[in-house]
Amino acid sequence: MNKQINFYYPHSDYTRWPIDMRKQITQEISLESYYFVGFRVEEDFETRYQHALIIADDYESLISGLVRKIESIKRKFNKVPPHEIALVFFRNMKMSDPVFLKTLRENGIKAEVDAILAKRDDDRYTTVGMINEQTELYPMKATDGLAAIRVARLKFFKNFAEYFMPLEICQAHPVCKEFDVLFQIVAKRTLALINCEATCSNLVH
Repeated sequence: MNKQINFYYPHSDYTRWPIDMRKQITQEISLESYYFVGFRVEEDFETRYQHALIIADDYESLISGLVRKIESIKRKFNKVPPHEIALVFFRNMKMSDPVFLKTLRENGIKAEVDAILAKRDDDRYTTVGMINEQTELYPMKATDGLAAIRVARLKFFKNFAEYFMPLEICQAHPVCKEFDVLFQIVAKRTLALINCEATCSNLVH
């Protein structure tokens, strides 16, 4: 993490050691396979945040990666009750693509997400995802981001009989702005890594 950036909330960065949960291991990894995730940890009345990078090639491997990170946090903070560890931020690297972001702005999704996140509500989450090659937004009340993912997936499965793939989950909390800054840093670094894989993959793997 960039040491020159000052945040109100304490963050721990583990994105330089991605959690690779892919079922099909290939030499090259697409941008859409990377997920930047942030967890809130409540310990002795102190709130801190941890972020990590997960590589997944489908929904099941993504959830496995999230569960693995949660288990890692539990081991590190062994005195913290499990319910005090929560996913509060989740974003696929596709969300760093200027062309895709332009589409979100044009269809009003970006403005709607910004409006929801502008007012703090710790139980409110925005869920953005893809289904049938269409982007959908589903705001909801949830206990954490993982619950929000599962609720959205069930909701869209009932409506479309297809699988919903989450791209972004954000808690309506001020820390979201800090995670957004961190995401941009990690996205830039990840894109550089992907470009390196295309030109000098023997040095990366």
